[in-house]
Amino acid sequence: MVLTKKPTAPRGALIPALQQRILLEECISSSRSLVQPNQEVNDKNQILEKLKTIVAPLPDGTSTLFRQQPIKLGLEAEPFANQQYLQGNVVRVAMNLYTSNLRLENDLPSYTVTDPAWKKSYIRQNDGLPDIAKVLQADMDLRDLYRNSIVTYLDDASAELYSNDVDFVELNQLLVQAAEQFDLWLGRIDDAEVKVELQSVLEGKTPKIYKSYYAGFVPPK
Repeated sequence: MVLTKKPTAPRGALIPALQQRILLEECISSSRSLVQPNQEVNDKNQILEKLKTIVAPLPDGTSTLFRQQPIKLGLEAEPFANQQYLQGNVVRVAMNLYTSNLRLENDLPSYTVTDPAWKKSYIRQNDGLPDIAKVLQADMDLRDLYRNSIVTYLDDASAELYSNDVDFVELNQLLVQAAEQFDLWLGRIDDAEVKVELQSVLEGKTPKIYKSYYAGFVPPK
């Protein structure tokens, strides 16, 4: 099954997630330099220090910023959206912000079945094709699966980066795997929406964030 009309969100809802994706790409570029042969020790140390200015360490349990809480509390202030660091929990909140604002009722998505053999089998076993609600739930579950994988890879990358003996190959692989899952998550969004939001990120724009609105996001009027 393929969604032929994907659900959309208000302008700006995707910006925090895209900010994280851009930071991730910058980290990958740096980590690739670490695994290059004949790299001087001093150069590697400089690269590691640069990565530590982007990749945040894992929460120590004492900070209240990243504790599990409703997203409208996690994104109640604009400075949060402007934080230029990469962390699994930040990605989680950013992605939840987007999915919480998907318009599933006013802009009803649609889907098609591209595999005739699958279609015949499903109809035979279930007395018909699934309704759009089931398709959307499957889509949301897949987004959550990608999100959770990204968070895990980034947490592991952070742990590796801040360890006493960094494995450069492992660090690079973890960041690349996070990027692959990130792009799969973005692949669930309409290409045109991603391009528009990406342009906003590159122009330095940020969404308006308030705790008084659902999921902390205020769409433009």
